[in-house]
Amino acid sequence: MGHDRGPAGEVCVGARSVPLGVLLDDCLRDVRKAGADPADGEYAAARRAFLAAGLAALDRAADRRVRRTRWIQVGVTPVADAEGRLYGQLAESARELLAGGVATDFFYLHKPPGVRIRFAVHGDAATAERLREIVSARADDWLREHVVRHREPGGYEPEAHLFGGEVSMRSVHRLFTADSLAWLRFLADDARALPAWAYSLILLRDVLDGVGVAGWEDRDVWDRVRRGTGRGLPADVPDAWRETAVRIRAHWRAIGALRDALPEPLRAAAVRHRVEVAAEAERWTRGYFATEEAEVGPRQALAYYTVFHWNRGRLALPTQCLLADALAGRTRS
Repeated sequence: MGHDRGPAGEVCVGARSVPLGVLLDDCLRDVRKAGADPADGEYAAARRAFLAAGLAALDRAADRRVRRTRWIQVGVTPVADAEGRLYGQLAESARELLAGGVATDFFYLHKPPGVRIRFAVHGDAATAERLREIVSARADDWLREHVVRHREPGGYEPEAHLFGGEVSMRSVHRLFTADSLAWLRFLADDARALPAWAYSLILLRDVLDGVGVAGWEDRDVWDRVRRGTGRGLPADVPDAWRETAVRIRAHWRAIGALRDALPEPLRAAAVRHRVEVAAEAERWTRGYFATEEAEVGPRQALAYYTVFHWNRGRLALPTQCLLADALAGRTRS
């Protein structure tokens, strides 16, 4: 069945041409009669297709005008010896776009094809398209400079159900932004002053403090990480693990000293993270956890948050399991 354009002002339907005015009149008749006459056969199908396409176009046009949060994603594969350069340049680009209001949120994850980079902006489709052009241009620059060897576009669907819905997810994305910038500062430095797991403890303590998880309550967070996300260790572990677990728990109890011992500029990044997280975590609590609409509690949300956080820091799965297990049972120290 063909619905191609015929001569000027006509539409081809099968072997015949129908004047556009006649088509519009017949479509109006169909609408008034609540449906096309099946006896019209191919011509009726053409009218239904015409109406459906027109309505879809109107919906798309309306959506482009709506101001809402729109996400832009690009996936890149770093060149093997240029990962530090990528992290440094990504951090610079993110800070620039956020400071200039071109983007409202930003985060990244380590997933195929290597690193998935996501920026958000609140605005209409044209605003999002400008952001897309900028992000795409940065990725093209990295290709030319041999920082990455591959790039590909993609879409992002927020996993809001993990955190209790869209209201909660707004705060999660802001915390992801702070977390991403703090991790990029760490990953861009080839001469790292401490292991990634120790830096992770500093950043996670900020988030737990921010939502009011204090004292022994944090053990429940770690237990949820261990049991609910598949990051537990077997009951029978070697003595070397037990010794490492003791050190992990000691650092967790003295996290302030660990933070103060950070060299610059890493210490400045950690301090900035703590300030930003404190403000957003308070909004998260007030706007979601302390409301009647809350379906997920802070400890469960923090368990999921931790998994995303560790991904950004490139912590190996055995290390994640060790941290979760050690901190969930730290009374053994």
